[in-house]
Amino acid sequence: MKQLFLSTIVLGSVLIFFSCSKEGDAPPTPRQVDSVKIFGVDSSELVKSITTINMDSTGGGADSSIAYLYYDTVNRKIFLSSAPISSPNSSNYLSVLSYNTSYQISNIQSNPAVPPDTSANTIQAGTVDYIYDNDHIISSEISTYPDGSKEVENIYKAVSPSGGYSLSTKDALDYIGDSSLNTFNFDPNGRLTSWSVTSLPATGPWLSDSLVYDVSGNINTVIENDSTYVTDVNLTLHYLSPVNAFQMNSRATNGNELSTLNKILSNGISQLPDVTIGNSAVGGILTGFDDDFFYQFTEHPASSITVYQGLTNSYLTFSPNAQFDSKNRLISLKMYNGDTANNYYETVKLGYYK
Repeated sequence: MKQLFLSTIVLGSVLIFFSCSKEGDAPPTPRQVDSVKIFGVDSSELVKSITTINMDSTGGGADSSIAYLYYDTVNRKIFLSSAPISSPNSSNYLSVLSYNTSYQISNIQSNPAVPPDTSANTIQAGTVDYIYDNDHIISSEISTYPDGSKEVENIYKAVSPSGGYSLSTKDALDYIGDSSLNTFNFDPNGRLTSWSVTSLPATGPWLSDSLVYDVSGNINTVIENDSTYVTDVNLTLHYLSPVNAFQMNSRATNGNELSTLNKILSNGISQLPDVTIGNSAVGGILTGFDDDFFYQFTEHPASSITVYQGLTNSYLTFSPNAQFDSKNRLISLKMYNGDTANNYYETVKLGYYK
């Protein structure tokens, strides 16, 4: 059930998508900064390509993919392709992301000339539109399918007394077979603090995650309360006490390029776990099932992570092995991708324009 790192930026399907290295906790070196801004980022930090390598539990590589990014600053668009492109007029792209005047993602459109992914059991939307309220908070997602039919996912906002807010949406989760209420809670600074799934008409969630941040804005601990976690091969349901699903034991103080890329590509929805909202691309690139990738990488790469493994009711500590180039930019990172043997880790490699 784990989702691949790049799946959410191509409408729920997997996108067919250098260098000195240092340890993740190495002190930062002076950054060479280019004053030219592209989508709000210095051009020297602009990501050109993302390579993902799926690794099994033994550390062997199962398969890999690469995506190239082309930034059309005039029209506020970002093109994703399986080969480098140099013009917005190119037909060689897989999908294009469009942004509103606030640079929030407003539309994702797949290339109609590219055959749809038939490996999935769901029909993929050809376009997805994102609508925001007057406070620039997402209020709905509209998916348009190849036959012209539309699906609207309404997202409701409630302001909390603390000055933060919550977003909620109802969704039919096929693997549960009922209607569920998904709730996302944000602090006054717009930072996700917790999210939960409640199977109506129950009054309490069957799954909830609470996020604890450090002073630098990194997620330090994820506390998960899952009342029906599958813990054996016979699919027997067990009740668990809250566990630390993720514990970041140490972090680097540099190398936030992957987190920044997530905020650029998915601005407006970058903190939403895509698994809980329909089959379309709601959620940033750092999602994965239950937002696992987002947890592991906000803002800087961890040097050591301890994760809880539900299938074995045990903990695993590993090193993400973050690597940096001579400009101190992140170029490689390993992230935990679940308990299944074939998708145990995912290594992400970043290439830059300069």
